[in-house]
Amino acid sequence: MDAELHRLIESFARRGGNLLVVTGEGVAEECGVASFRSDARPFVYEGKSYDVRTLMTYELFDQAPGAVWAWHLRRLAEVRRGQPGLVHQAAARAAERLGDRLRVVTECVDGLHRRCQHPAEGLFEPQGNLFFMRCAEGCTPALYPVPDGLLGRTAQQPFTAPDMDLLRCPVCGGPTRPHILWRDESYDEPFYGVNSVLEAARRSELLVMAGFSGHTNLANKVAWEFTHNHRARIVDINPDPNPVAALARRIGGLAYQSAPSALLPEIFDVYAAAAS
Repeated sequence: MDAELHRLIESFARRGGNLLVVTGEGVAEECGVASFRSDARPFVYEGKSYDVRTLMTYELFDQAPGAVWAWHLRRLAEVRRGQPGLVHQAAARAAERLGDRLRVVTECVDGLHRRCQHPAEGLFEPQGNLFFMRCAEGCTPALYPVPDGLLGRTAQQPFTAPDMDLLRCPVCGGPTRPHILWRDESYDEPFYGVNSVLEAARRSELLVMAGFSGHTNLANKVAWEFTHNHRARIVDINPDPNPVAALARRIGGLAYQSAPSALLPEIFDVYAAAAS
């Protein structure tokens, strides 16, 4: 960490500012988890080929729920092989020390922050989480873990009657769906916490965006929310150029073309130490 970044982090921590961190696909990729939305591999289910972009839509789920579930379960199996990395571990430690002064928003659906025992009250997953399902009819906002009995299937394996029973809503008995924000859906508060995320942005003075892909509208909105507060600053950490880097510099923040794990764990540690 260079001296300029160290001074910025310490300054905001010591004067009581709140920290908001957005972790993106770059953080997941460091843990061996490939990008969810840019998966371009062909997918065949029951002899029919599907485009990945359509597999992430409610429209196709309504027409071919088996194919959509099979693809999401394949991705879940791949995500399960990944393990929380340095960023997830440092975020969980900082959350325990900082309490409500830290909020973490993740673009990712890999569940790695949760698997690192990050306190639930300080974590937002506005894209959803592959490890959970919910009632497809919306009878309840409750989330349920994807049953263990569905893990270990091959991607082309048809669903049996016992499989379908595992995919029933415990409340109404109707079908369930993956807890994922699909391409033809919009953010909302009950399922994805959009209002809570934006409120956290309004109440924070320092935003750190790490591994941000630029694919999600909400993360862009969070960054722009910070431009309305003349005291707020943005720190962007990304190995690839992205629009937030220019925005950060324009409002007096900093941008680093770096891997998230090279800087973000130290940012968490310095902030937590200075805040205490």
